[in-house]
Amino acid sequence: MKNNNNILGTDQLIQKLKKEDAYYLRLVKTMQYVYWGLIPIYLFLAVRDYYTEGVIQDAIGSLLYMFSLIIFAIIFRQFYKEYNNVDYAMPVLQMLKKAERRYQPFSSKTAWLYVGVLLMDFGIYFNTSLGYTFWEVQLYYGGMIVVATIIGYIVYLTKYKTIRDNAKRLIREIENG
Repeated sequence: MKNNNNILGTDQLIQKLKKEDAYYLRLVKTMQYVYWGLIPIYLFLAVRDYYTEGVIQDAIGSLLYMFSLIIFAIIFRQFYKEYNNVDYAMPVLQMLKKAERRYQPFSSKTAWLYVGVLLMDFGIYFNTSLGYTFWEVQLYYGGMIVVATIIGYIVYLTKYKTIRDNAKRLIREIENG
């Protein structure tokens, strides 16, 4: 088998998977702690806004933001469980199919991220103390989300697409004999 950056043998791919899976495991573990830590803060802000300032709109904004953080925390918890339970000792074909699914850029789990992003968008809009109009929120926050999505996809193309492509190639080779 060729030994360059684009075509990896099974052993090379498994080593690369182990490295990237370990990185993702650390990342999602940290992110879920961050989100679970922020949730009580936004709950406190919602209660404070309502009871001390009497601003129901700001309280609703903080609650929407908190619900988005809950969605993110749950998603990162699911990712953590997935990456923590990777079994490299299972049959190669089965392991490669799971790896190929793990490294696809869009999935049903990532669709839930957009629900969280939408709730966060509404949370920012409803928080009148920030002083943004609806269109300013859409321009700034929406622009940041678009830029972040583009950057994330570029990172996928440059770093992880090779892993997925090699897994798909090896799956085809194994299945076709």
